[in-house]
Amino acid sequence: MTDAQWELIVDRIERQFGIKDHGCLDLSNGGQLMWYEFSTPSGLLKLERTIQPRVVREEAAYSKRIGAQVAVKPVYHMHETVSFVKLYRWSLERDDWQEISINEWSMPA
Repeated sequence: MTDAQWELIVDRIERQFGIKDHGCLDLSNGGQLMWYEFSTPSGLLKLERTIQPRVVREEAAYSKRIGAQVAVKPVYHMHETVSFVKLYRWSLERDDWQEISINEWSMPA
């Protein structure tokens, strides 16, 4: 998802439902997590977008000794990023966010 597409979705949500809460967190791998909460007729929803550097490869650090542990360290691309979008619905029974498929939910026109 491009930044322009994300902005269009957020603007549409703001116009149709109003933003209840929002935030942005910096991740340890240099990425960002942005989220928006909004109320709909089907309940409280949270739209979340994660942007992080693209993993180029994983390097394993190990020794040839018996019983030695292996550490896998991801190597990130300097300029390319990937993004993921997730949608959550607030569950009153579990008192927590439950992920739902974005394909199952369509925004009214």
